[in-house]
Amino acid sequence: MRFATSHIEPLWGVSLFALAFIFKGRLAPIGIFVGLLLFTPDQALALRAPDMSGDDSGAVAVYTFDEIGGSTANDTSGVGQALNLVMSTEGNLPTGDGTPIRTNASLQSGYLLINPKPNGAASGMPDEGYQSAQRHRTFLISTGPATKLATCTSGFTLQAFVRPWFPFQGSQAGNMIVGLSNSQTQNSVMNPNFAVLQSGESGAEAVTLRVRTSGTQATNQSSVPGAFSSVRETENSGRLTEIIATREPNGTLTVYVNRIARSSLVSVAPAFTAEARLVIGNELVPLTLKPDGDTNVDEQRNWSGEIHHLAIYCRGFTRAEILGATLTNKATAAIVRPLTGVQVTSVRHEARKLVERLAGVAVPLDHPMVLRVEERLQNGDRLGASKIVTGDFASGEKGHPDFLNTTVKQMAMKMSNRDETIRAPFNDFAAAFIGVTRDERNAQELLNADFFYMANPSKATVRTDVFRDLLTSNNHYQDLEDGRWDIGAVLMRVPSAEVPSGYPPGQLIATTPAGASVPHPDPAGVLTSRAFMAAHAIAGTNRRLVEYTFREFMCMPMADMADTAASPARIGRDVDRVPGGDGTKFETSCKGCHTVMDGFRGAFAKFDFANLNVNNSAYGFVRNTQVNLNGDFGFGNNEKDQYGTVRKMNHNETTFPNGFTITDDSFVNNAVGATNRDRFGWGGSNKIGGTGVRQFGQMIADSRRFSECMAKRVYESVCTPGKTTGPVITPEVASWGERFKASGYKLRTLFQIVAADAACATGMGR
Repeated sequence: MRFATSHIEPLWGVSLFALAFIFKGRLAPIGIFVGLLLFTPDQALALRAPDMSGDDSGAVAVYTFDEIGGSTANDTSGVGQALNLVMSTEGNLPTGDGTPIRTNASLQSGYLLINPKPNGAASGMPDEGYQSAQRHRTFLISTGPATKLATCTSGFTLQAFVRPWFPFQGSQAGNMIVGLSNSQTQNSVMNPNFAVLQSGESGAEAVTLRVRTSGTQATNQSSVPGAFSSVRETENSGRLTEIIATREPNGTLTVYVNRIARSSLVSVAPAFTAEARLVIGNELVPLTLKPDGDTNVDEQRNWSGEIHHLAIYCRGFTRAEILGATLTNKATAAIVRPLTGVQVTSVRHEARKLVERLAGVAVPLDHPMVLRVEERLQNGDRLGASKIVTGDFASGEKGHPDFLNTTVKQMAMKMSNRDETIRAPFNDFAAAFIGVTRDERNAQELLNADFFYMANPSKATVRTDVFRDLLTSNNHYQDLEDGRWDIGAVLMRVPSAEVPSGYPPGQLIATTPAGASVPHPDPAGVLTSRAFMAAHAIAGTNRRLVEYTFREFMCMPMADMADTAASPARIGRDVDRVPGGDGTKFETSCKGCHTVMDGFRGAFAKFDFANLNVNNSAYGFVRNTQVNLNGDFGFGNNEKDQYGTVRKMNHNETTFPNGFTITDDSFVNNAVGATNRDRFGWGGSNKIGGTGVRQFGQMIADSRRFSECMAKRVYESVCTPGKTTGPVITPEVASWGERFKASGYKLRTLFQIVAADAACATGMGR
């Protein structure tokens, strides 16, 4: 979108703001907003309109709602006879004073606003005025039977982009967003050919699909309320909600909310009536008066909100097609509109920024969570404001789902791969990071514990074969991401009480191509995760495992911890002591890094990462010399040396034969010189060395630098996203690290602590 704007400076608290935008090749003015609304440049940029362009090929009815006024929404599909929809108040009760019934809908520039709440508010339950206004309901209806849709019994798909005006719409049975509704001569609201409703059950916020299945006696086949995400805007961060309801070719009825499959019912054979008309915003039932003169509420199906795009297909789409983006997702921009008649204070602006930084997604100024955060900020409770967004066990706050699914996930993804990028497949490393944060566990477990996180099979339908989908491929985690599941909600910790019987008690190692596996002999949280091993243990000499452990969990590049005064006793035989014939270069350059790195790398001496098929890295798996003994799958004679360590640890041994030979998985901490000792703050029983990856991870986790590094990462994720602050630990970061440690190393608490600090507010541009 490109905007053309003019801004008149506020006069006595009144601001005029004219806005226009390019829509499908033409300039269309939205209008002028008048009120006590003061726009900052950032707020002006937040007035974003959604991009509803995209391919609707194959749809038999398409509505873009770009008529800009009038009373007809045109079918732009070009398929058959146009199924245009006209605004109607048919069947409404007369007003008590005889005044005409008003039309309660309008075609805006690119969306339909229907049955809005009279007082204009966009949150809370319908008020008394709204209930009364149901006597003046408006719906959009086709002028005749929707013949080209009534024949879609073998399969149909409805795709709508909506913004509900409030979560509870007034009817427990559900308020109809769109559907093929029956003739007005029928007085049952339960007999649509098919209809998508915003349900009033189980939280009053779910999407329900109903389908006629037998003649005039309909059997309601509805998605299970509460089994899928809400359409309320508080769950969707100011963006449009995409709803897809489809009868797949195999007869399965499936409802998707924002491309997440939320409910399915199988073997449904529709039996449609030919006279049904396409309706938006309500059912076609005439209203009747109760003895007290009010309307019969049971007849009301008024849906209040905005529809930005609607396409109906006379065929079903499979899950693979929908998740593969066969249907274009047009909800690409946030719906963030101005608040007329409201003084937008600097505190409101700050509240929105706090929500956006912690959740990692855009939100409107009138987002309910922003209003709650604003109230806390006004009371000087910035820590409490942060807890609203992150969630908090102690206070009962559920938090914004994107705190885990976006902010924590992206921070973890950068740490999980060699390129340190979020543009990598979701993996077991990131899943563990999200789970430990969500469950408020001690974050030291990320480096020293026997566990992992996977999708609970009762909450997410993804591939879950332990051997094929978790140990020897990334299928399980790829499915979680591709299916757009609510990862923070569906993950379960292994082991834990919720794990079904038959699942592993902790980390495993694959042993044979037939699918055999055994408990991991040296589990160390994410250091022994498949993702971390795949990134750093493949080929090489396992030095990269040491390097990236320090990069990710100590925020320290290897060059910065070099110490030429440390003992060279552990430097390997593959390091030339006279590089290029110059012994001085080794003493002044190479030695400094290798004394530290080679001292630590023995911890990984029994690990490797390899591919079952060298041409397909998807079959890679973690190997350990203590359990992989089968020569055609695990370690053969050419891969494991006489000491039981990975042969690559001692290769190129002729470069400097007198160098150190690794014969076990012990390690020595050579980063204990004066400079490094103060920098890392070593502590714990393994501070001078130990055996294996788990003790190595424990050494890292017990250091002061670990706490400071986690604080630094949170600061960069929330307060200054996109900017790095280098290896220097500032006094603020050091303070946050101490408080993180005092909290029991709870990452969620660390996010709250950092976001609440004045230094973070400054970084956000308070």
